[in-house]
Amino acid sequence: MPIHRALLNAPENRHFVLFESATLRDALALLAAGERECQPWWHLVVERSDGTWYVVRLSELYAVARRETALLEIPLERLDTLRPARAFEQDDITPTKAQRLLRSPPRTALVILRQGRLAGILAPEAERGGQLPSRSEVRDVLAGYSPPPSLRPIQAVPRVRRYTDVSCPRRVAMGADRFSAIVRLLVDSSALDLSSRPLDLAPDLPIKVRLDAPGFDPLDGDVREIRVLPDTDSPPVVFDLRPQATGRHDVSFDFLQGGQFLGTVRFGVETVREVVATANVGATLDLPPVAPGTPPPDRVLRITWNENERELRFTLISEGGAAWQDFPAVRLKRDPAADAETLFETLKSLTRGLDPTAAAAMRGGTGLGPGEVQTEIKKLGQNLWRRLLPGELRALYARERQTWQRTSLMILSDEPFLPWELVWPYGADWDDGEPWCLSLRLTRWLRRDEQGEGSPGAPGRLPVHSLVCVGWEDPALPAIRTEQERVKKLALRRGVLDLSPTDGSLKAVIEVLERLDYDWLHVATHGSFNGESPDQHSTLWLEGGHRALTPQHFVGQEITNHLGRKRPGFFFNVCHGARLGWSLTGMGGWAHRLVSLGAGLFLAPMWTVSDEAAWKLADKFYAHLDGGETVAEALRLARKSLPDSDPSRLAYSLYGHPNARVEIG
Repeated sequence: MPIHRALLNAPENRHFVLFESATLRDALALLAAGERECQPWWHLVVERSDGTWYVVRLSELYAVARRETALLEIPLERLDTLRPARAFEQDDITPTKAQRLLRSPPRTALVILRQGRLAGILAPEAERGGQLPSRSEVRDVLAGYSPPPSLRPIQAVPRVRRYTDVSCPRRVAMGADRFSAIVRLLVDSSALDLSSRPLDLAPDLPIKVRLDAPGFDPLDGDVREIRVLPDTDSPPVVFDLRPQATGRHDVSFDFLQGGQFLGTVRFGVETVREVVATANVGATLDLPPVAPGTPPPDRVLRITWNENERELRFTLISEGGAAWQDFPAVRLKRDPAADAETLFETLKSLTRGLDPTAAAAMRGGTGLGPGEVQTEIKKLGQNLWRRLLPGELRALYARERQTWQRTSLMILSDEPFLPWELVWPYGADWDDGEPWCLSLRLTRWLRRDEQGEGSPGAPGRLPVHSLVCVGWEDPALPAIRTEQERVKKLALRRGVLDLSPTDGSLKAVIEVLERLDYDWLHVATHGSFNGESPDQHSTLWLEGGHRALTPQHFVGQEITNHLGRKRPGFFFNVCHGARLGWSLTGMGGWAHRLVSLGAGLFLAPMWTVSDEAAWKLADKFYAHLDGGETVAEALRLARKSLPDSDPSRLAYSLYGHPNARVEIG
């Protein structure tokens, strides 16, 4: 049975909570302001921005302050007396296990979480005793100091509901000195259009808004901060812009809270030569709450495709959203779709062990050895590095590359073609030795487009209580049966409900998607991609190979409501499953359709993969998830378990938060 609330509320487990940026003086001020006299064994719990927790007994804390008063002003994170605490979800630890951990080294308090937020602590009996002054003595030390509201304990902090509103002129004149874009957070949604959705926010964390406006000159900076106010609208923040070029330009606003990328509002502004009467156009965005306990990505690389200028623009976001670095655009001479098609054909040939040049020239299938295949893959990745990333970004990476290794990187891109996972960095006197998808904990995500498509943010937790497994048993793919058996065996062992259809027909699969409350969908079958019609004709072939599931089948009230509410995960272990292209109104393909509707995770290969490599990678991926790894690290380790010479291990593209964890069962 899990830890009961009564145990957490026991006197020996009393505690205060502060963030790491608070000072020792702030902590003592909390003791002085308490309604009851503290006991020496009570604890201060410190929450760090990286999702870890530290604890210290109040008696030890006061001893430090009494010994050296100069330490009163230093942040808590710099105190040597703080000890790292082991954190557990309340439902994942029993009282018996807790007592065993409390009796074993390092004999420090356990932090108990409920859905990532602090529920309480369990203190070891050995920490009883010690001396602590009275509240009046502490007050004398502080001499009238009182803590600001932001330093009050963070337990049971309520979420607040707000609505975003962005307004900006639809058309502006080329000669205009300036025009304004206004961003607000509203309490009442009645003044907004029907596309506005509610959002639940942490009231004690500001929201950063970052403007991206190619074709315009931001007159007074491109970053603003909005604070959530109690029971009232937030004051508007204003961006002033000056037109620089005629034509239609995309203006977008990126939103972050607590270092987590939440989403983007984007709309078009047309700059014309004649004088125009400006009319405001509103745009809204629903922001999910910051995932409690999920550290933000170490870095976010935002890649924007400007269709009018045929250029890729890059922004690197780091330090939890505090640092933004823009780089010069990379101008492309033609649409990258054709180059991408050639690249994926080359990768298909290499996966089969064939010389891609001979295959393209239709001169037969010249075989390549494992070393030759690996060399060809490396050259492809190095060309992506040299041709598509701006020189300034390459130079920055060269200076910092040691600090990048094994860190998390989320690629936030709105171009549909290029396999950024294959980027293979090198310089005049150095070579990384492996591509980004092996050296980094790498994932992708999609920004909202002009039609409002695209999920606002990737969740940090993906609970899996029910599973759907779909596959077509084909003699040409003998490993599919093994793969399905492994997935279902893991589900059975962890108590996950198996909701898989009794047959793999299109009708049975559609019924499952519409009627059952699944958390995870695993598909293993043949797949194909159609660049001309990525939503209508990108297929997952079902039973008998005569009927196919396409992105267009994910539509309608039942399916879309389920994805938005449950945010399930999807693993499509099918060739070309992660390919994207342009549809009639924007991006199309499986990743875009599912992420736009609310999927919390999507994983699939971008090109042809071998049958054996596909099931082995899936098996290792699930094993690492079951072992508690984050989704990005689970995929990285699964890739590394396959032979270096097999390009299949590099084919997979993962859409999700790199630090998210899948909670199976």
